[in-house]
Amino acid sequence: MKRWLVALAIAVVCVIALLVFLLRPAGSPQASEALLAAAQGLDTITIDAVFNPNQQTVSVSQAFMLQNRTAETQTELTLRIYAGAMRDIDYAPSATEELYDLCYPNGFSAGDIQIATGDPSYYYADDAHTVCIITLDTPWLAGQWLTLTVDYTLSIPDAAYRFGMHDGIYALGNALITPAELVDGDPFTAPYYSIGDPFVSHCRNYSVTLTLPQGYTAAGSGLAKTQGQTTTFTALASRDFALLISKNYQQVQSMQGDVLIEAYAKTRADAKAMLQIAKDALPIYTELFGAYPYPNLTLAEAGLPMDGMSYPSLSVIAQSTLDRDNEAREIRIARELAKQWVQAVAGTDSYRQPWQHEALAEYALLRYWEVRHGTAARQALQYSRVDTAMRLSVPGLTPGSPLEYFYNWSEYQTIVWYKGAAALCALEIAMEGKLDECLAAYYDTYAFQIASRTDFERMLSDFSGEDWSPLLSDYLDTI
Repeated sequence: MKRWLVALAIAVVCVIALLVFLLRPAGSPQASEALLAAAQGLDTITIDAVFNPNQQTVSVSQAFMLQNRTAETQTELTLRIYAGAMRDIDYAPSATEELYDLCYPNGFSAGDIQIATGDPSYYYADDAHTVCIITLDTPWLAGQWLTLTVDYTLSIPDAAYRFGMHDGIYALGNALITPAELVDGDPFTAPYYSIGDPFVSHCRNYSVTLTLPQGYTAAGSGLAKTQGQTTTFTALASRDFALLISKNYQQVQSMQGDVLIEAYAKTRADAKAMLQIAKDALPIYTELFGAYPYPNLTLAEAGLPMDGMSYPSLSVIAQSTLDRDNEAREIRIARELAKQWVQAVAGTDSYRQPWQHEALAEYALLRYWEVRHGTAARQALQYSRVDTAMRLSVPGLTPGSPLEYFYNWSEYQTIVWYKGAAALCALEIAMEGKLDECLAAYYDTYAFQIASRTDFERMLSDFSGEDWSPLLSDYLDTI
């Protein structure tokens, strides 16, 4: 497509978004001015998808509109196809010894992705089939826009995982194709690891049209509009897009300011419980970090081996979390919601520096707990999670370790979540109240971007007048 046509298409999308914002009816969910500004000039992904429960498949036609944001001409495009790993027990992150029984109660079930014949020439650069190299027909010049359409079929495995079907809920998390991000000048091609969030994602604009059979409901990233059997999701300035589909969902919703909060679960009681926690958390995290920029905040139940999984404007909550007592459920959901601010909006390198968002989410949970239940309750929760973890050590692991250093989720939670948060609890005292200002400035500065650990440390220095980098390095990186 010629450059002027691409520019025109982008301009049209931006004008439509602005008109929607200006002409919105009172009391409706509203995209913030910050979100609309962040959406300008971003890459765009447009998806048409059809769900077939009889075949347990989703047929996808996915159009990419990408700009070469490097200074060099490119002859290839690297895509990440995480669904490819689910086809083989040797590569599926859900099939590790630790997770296997939780994810596959009925034995291993293969998922897959089949790219349609006749699409652009491609090959896989890894045995797991998660790194796909597209050979471009013509050179992709620096600054030039590229349009590409890929048609493929997702086969959903029977698995309680990000990508899988369990107990009547179909989860499409990290299942759709995404461009590989550039990290230090090279495409991000790290393995699909089984622990943490092994992804690096920049913001893009997503438009997704999903066709469902009669009786099915979908929850997803972005604001949804349903007409007949078709639901269209608009997700501006989002790092990824995920879907949950079920014919058993009960849905409840509530407006809170300009934000539509929705919750989907198999029982109305569970949906209402998630909704209430989100209503409690939204003003607390807004006060701590800053305004929530998306027009909707959606929570949806799914089968997962962990407490939950976060995507922009979508928190996926494990069925096992909903089965817990009220206090344990609130703790787990509130922590997951904190990631909307410190991972979905203010992004990080979740693979090489997982501490940065995990420790912030844990610290945010403590602050949430203090506001909701009092100082004594916060101290008790901090003791049970953070202070207790300080008595433990795992040889070879520090809070600043990358994902690939960890062997199981228990190690990861103890070292990265809890011991990582201990540094922030110490800074809270040492900075004498200025940590709050620092976190709000950090969130505002790096919203819709990816902040490095150096960026975070620089922000701490700016607000305290002290360089905390040596102490943090000693704590986070020294064995």
